[in-house]
Amino acid sequence: MTRTSMNEATVSEFPEWQRIASSTCWTLFLNPALMPMLRTQSNFLAAVDQSMAAWVRNRLDGLAEAERIVARLQDSPTPGEVVSLQREWMEHALQRFFADAAQCQNSLMLLAGTGSDSPEANAAPSSGEPEPAAAEA
Repeated sequence: MTRTSMNEATVSEFPEWQRIASSTCWTLFLNPALMPMLRTQSNFLAAVDQSMAAWVRNRLDGLAEAERIVARLQDSPTPGEVVSLQREWMEHALQRFFADAAQCQNSLMLLAGTGSDSPEANAAPSSGEPEPAAAEA
């Protein structure tokens, strides 16, 4: 009669269950595919960490900008100042949006294995200005 679960095993069958469990455990750690899988997970988490940190920084910058603009709007500005503040806010919001988009693209390329692993290459530009090499092209 064959037993199918540990609950049904008798004392005489326990050594066999112990042998199976032991060999399964060591097989997992001795599997040659384990290291590439762990490296892939590590690279994935590093890329996600990098992109999330940049995204959070941009959100904090956006909140600080919003507080600054609201404080200036509450000081009873003239209509010309209101338009100027709205233009300034929109300009900075678009800069943050494009920085997020660039960081997202870099993160996706890194996850796909085509991007650079260096943090400098994956950092979003701090300003909305194009880089000198990109402006000349």
